[in-house]
Amino acid sequence: MTMFHIAACFKSQGAALTGGVRLEPSSAPLWAGLGSCAVRPKHQEYAFTRSLQLDPKSAHTWAALGRLYMESGARHLADTCFTQARSQEPADAATWAAMGALAGLSPTGEPCTTHPLLSFWCFCMVCKSATRLVDSCTTLPFI
Repeated sequence: MTMFHIAACFKSQGAALTGGVRLEPSSAPLWAGLGSCAVRPKHQEYAFTRSLQLDPKSAHTWAALGRLYMESGARHLADTCFTQARSQEPADAATWAAMGALAGLSPTGEPCTTHPLLSFWCFCMVCKSATRLVDSCTTLPFI
């Protein structure tokens, strides 16, 4: 599949989701899907935020918004979103991995080596079973 085909696929998915949102504007999954297909960060942010207004318990949408904020350098907003995602679905490995990636960045967004234990701890949390994860995710004993 070429880049042209991938771009055309996203364009057609975006058009379908836009049509779906017009028909059913109160559908949180449609807004979340639209955010995933949007090209511009402002459009992504708007769609994810609208989805969360309709369904504030969607861990995947919180995590997607957190990744968007992390990519744009808004660390505090990203951390808030990941915390919300973790509170809704504590065993979601993607959220823990994203939190580890965020912890491994410096305040300027560059990879950071000052807290390698924090990144390693988040990685270990991804690997634990769900019940042990819920029990151990409330504190960071080594910081």
